[in-house]
Amino acid sequence: FEERPAHQGRRLVLEQRRAHAMLALDSLAAAPGSTWLRDCGRTVFFYGLWAFLSKFATVRGLSSSQEAILEKVGFFIGFSLLISGGRKAPGAAEGIAEAAVDARASGGLLARPPGAVLAALLSGLSAAVASLYGARAMEAGEASTTSAICASYPPVTLLFSAMFLQEHITKDKVVGIVLTMLGTLFFARS
Repeated sequence: FEERPAHQGRRLVLEQRRAHAMLALDSLAAAPGSTWLRDCGRTVFFYGLWAFLSKFATVRGLSSSQEAILEKVGFFIGFSLLISGGRKAPGAAEGIAEAAVDARASGGLLARPPGAVLAALLSGLSAAVASLYGARAMEAGEASTTSAICASYPPVTLLFSAMFLQEHITKDKVVGIVLTMLGTLFFARS
């Protein structure tokens, strides 16, 4: 979440980042040869990332209500981009930018720490991507198997939280991870 100096052409950098993000979203939404098990794995990863980023945003200065609002904004923008293949309505980005400037000037939600706001928006994007893969996996696999595998994301959240939030991994959590993975293995084999 680093900020670049203004002399490096902030607008150009933002446009490049947006172009890279759009390419990544296009490749996620149109992944050829996808199987339900691969989509379950992607769902686990993105839900794990979603949970981590939600916590990260609150640790960095957002209230849970503020995080939830920005998460949904990130979700709906991200999901809209995913299902539209990256095409956006004319003026959408400009309208969001104007709203951000207005909110910042009035001391509102976007006056909060930029890292926290970005984490909340990325949390919503992660949930959108996880929802996409979860739906694809559910469509192709059995509901009981798919839902059990897709719900096994807490170990991913635990690892991100240990790495970036310095949360402790206790023996009980390790046992929980092992049992989660064993349960996932048994569901995947059925």
